[in-house]
Amino acid sequence: MFIDFGTSLDFHGRPEGNKSSGCPGPYCPKYCAPEVHNCQQQSRSSDIFSLGCVYIEILAQLEPALFPKDDSILEEPYHRHIADLQRILREAEPEDPHLKPVLACCIEMIHGAKESRIKAVGLARTLASASNAGLDATVFFCKDCIADQGNCAYN
Repeated sequence: MFIDFGTSLDFHGRPEGNKSSGCPGPYCPKYCAPEVHNCQQQSRSSDIFSLGCVYIEILAQLEPALFPKDDSILEEPYHRHIADLQRILREAEPEDPHLKPVLACCIEMIHGAKESRIKAVGLARTLASASNAGLDATVFFCKDCIADQGNCAYN
């Protein structure tokens, strides 16, 4: 599986990275965010989109009924089928009810508009609160990032 983590950042001269614009170097069209495909400005939200694609692929293995074998939607670039994927995930009734919050997170990760995608801190909080471990987001992020979500390095 190839994914596009890191296509959103230009790390030249700054270890924390900058937003990138234009066409990135090599990337996988199947998993890239719409703004990456369209050579527009990318951000960490672009990586969230790619992560959502990975989660969908995992869910397709865990819950084969979500995407029947004769449905080719997972064979094509995800950015071409955002509305259909969101509808499938929204209407799904997984055999394992613990996966319902993961389905909801996937819907939030693959929005076409990068501004509408869930932020990394929100994603971590949602998944942690849904997990059996009952972890909270402070396990995944420093206290400064939790307190200042608007300027968090992970947003």
